[in-house]
Amino acid sequence: MDQATFDALEAALAASPDNRLLREQVMRGALALDLPARARDHALHLLRGGSASAPVKVILAEAYRRLGKAGAGILITEELFAVSPRRLERVDELLLRETHLRLLLAERRLNDAAQAYLGFQLADPGWAIADIEREVRLPPLGELTPDTLADPGDQGIAFLARPDVTFADVGGMEAVKAEIRMKIIAPLTNPELFAAYGQRAGGGILLYGPPGCGKTFLARATAGEVEASFLPIGLDDILSMWHGESERNLAARFAAARRHRPAVVFVDELDALAAKRRGSHAGGSAHTVNAFLHELGGIEDDNEGVLVLGATNLPWHVDAAFLRPGRFDRVVFVPPPDREARAAILELKLRGKPTDGRLDVDQVARRTADFSGADLAGVVERATATKLAQAMRSGRIEPLRTTDLLAAAKRSRPTAADWLKTARNYVLHANASGLYDDVATYLKL
Repeated sequence: MDQATFDALEAALAASPDNRLLREQVMRGALALDLPARARDHALHLLRGGSASAPVKVILAEAYRRLGKAGAGILITEELFAVSPRRLERVDELLLRETHLRLLLAERRLNDAAQAYLGFQLADPGWAIADIEREVRLPPLGELTPDTLADPGDQGIAFLARPDVTFADVGGMEAVKAEIRMKIIAPLTNPELFAAYGQRAGGGILLYGPPGCGKTFLARATAGEVEASFLPIGLDDILSMWHGESERNLAARFAAARRHRPAVVFVDELDALAAKRRGSHAGGSAHTVNAFLHELGGIEDDNEGVLVLGATNLPWHVDAAFLRPGRFDRVVFVPPPDREARAAILELKLRGKPTDGRLDVDQVARRTADFSGADLAGVVERATATKLAQAMRSGRIEPLRTTDLLAAAKRSRPTAADWLKTARNYVLHANASGLYDDVATYLKL
């Protein structure tokens, strides 16, 4: 559409402002001419009028992207994918895919973009966007193997793209990062020095603490620090109702990690896979526990470059055999983020969202002691939902302010409180080994 045609359509719309089809045409023309603010205004007009179809929402998300409001755009695209992109015409479905990917890239969510891109290629092998493919560092589809791309039908194993986050993206937590540097990063970056002392790159660290405090993010940042492949292992990847299948699943994933070293294997909810064998807590079987111990022993003995990070909210349920040297021989407490880390998390969660330019995250951080990272994300989402509702009523962007975040924080409570209460009992009555000394220090006991 050229400028003259667009001007004529806008003039026609001014004479017939309730013509929905004409407004949609003008909206698309504005986007084609790279006038995102006008495309946004027309889309919001349709949204307020209750006639915003899925294609209109796609245009609105793309307009937000071009206006630098990636966070607002992602909310829209994720909602559309949750409903069903197949309800869209082909041209709108393609725009939705591209817009969603570019929004993720704008937010520097490279792992999410890589996974989404691979999913689109599996569903539509002829589809590709070269510059996005280069940015998420994916090989061409024909070069993908079962070890690099998961396919539910062939028991493939999914390595995520090498994480784009490093310790520079982790606010605070200096003691935790120092432990990981010494155990995992330093042996890889100084192999000769460590070899002189009989130390090799490998082994494991168990991260424990309240839920939502960044254990998974730390694991991704560790892989990013050493530019390693990152293999997350969850319960659904391992546990099976069929005899012997859980052990085979576990062995296959560790074997894949050895083929792709340096690799960071991240085992979430470790307590479920490594439960104490005198009970059946969390559904882990003795056979699975024994198989897991065997894999960890193999890594320490003859598989340099395979690094294991485990995470659990329930360290008191982990079998003691996992905490012996050569397995998870470093146990690191990941506490709720300190004030510096809370401010960094708030800044991260606010990235791409409209603010008034004077937002004081330090003030909010001071008012959210013991809040986990997930709690802080909830504060931002509550404040955002309130402002989004205002924006839908007013038809214009309503910026987030410090008072909005403080009000949302006041309506929230730190979820770590219950965990810390339980942990206190273990510190006082079951800490003969000194396992929970860091918790005792944190609680000032």
